[in-house]
Amino acid sequence: QNRVRARAPIGSHAPSVGMEPPADATEPITDEPEPVVACLTADLLADGTLRSYPIAIDLSAPRFQLASVSMGLALARANVLRELHLGGNALTSLDGISRFEALRVLRAPNNRIVDATIRCPRLTLLDLSSNQLGALPLLQGCAALLTLDVTDNSIRSGLDHLRHVPRLQALLLGGNLLGVGGSAEQAAFGQALRGLSKLSRLDVRETPLLLLPQPAGLSVQSWLLTHAPKLSSLDGLPVAPGGSPSRASLKLAAELEGRIAAAAGAGTSDADGSAAPQSAAP
Repeated sequence: QNRVRARAPIGSHAPSVGMEPPADATEPITDEPEPVVACLTADLLADGTLRSYPIAIDLSAPRFQLASVSMGLALARANVLRELHLGGNALTSLDGISRFEALRVLRAPNNRIVDATIRCPRLTLLDLSSNQLGALPLLQGCAALLTLDVTDNSIRSGLDHLRHVPRLQALLLGGNLLGVGGSAEQAAFGQALRGLSKLSRLDVRETPLLLLPQPAGLSVQSWLLTHAPKLSSLDGLPVAPGGSPSRASLKLAAELEGRIAAAAGAGTSDADGSAAPQSAAP
């Protein structure tokens, strides 16, 4: 049977019942947010969105909200990936990151990472700023690391992990809790710095370390230079020519550091060694 279509009144812009709307009709424009991506998919890797893949992957855009490295990057080619950007995701750890053995650059700021173990032998730059770290990441197997940025965390321990990165040239520790434990933590930090013979850039701004009384009337900057004499940049400022400490001050700082460490190990309250027994006058 033939169906009779009702006609709209003359001059009306409403479409007739059962008829398609006019071709020139405009549809409402809606700004729908992009769907959240929690893991890489085969389609995403193939559609050209990640233009530098497989050499580099940048997942720092707001649409990416990875909660796990091992699950979110399961499809990534670990043997060729050299640069990975994970800023602003939902990570609480870096589980599975060590399978990316070719990785040179890893940036994962502005997440919720509370601890990290990284074993990437070719890694040269690691940025874990603005996370929730309470200790330096375990860096065993990262001997090629040159730059470590852990600014704005809650770090006060794990300084011995720096022994795994002897080539480190830049250490950014500003905005942490370094030194909140007093002279004992200061001594541990000094010992860690001595093992970084190539360190040229150090940043400890906005840390309790800057508020600690220094031995023998040294300034904080002088104390730091006694332990890292090759610094060319300290807290964002260039080290003035001739700013390196003398041999006498190096020796004095080493002696005082030893007394601090010994006092801390013995559990004494006089951790800075100021009340150490004096030898009797002849």
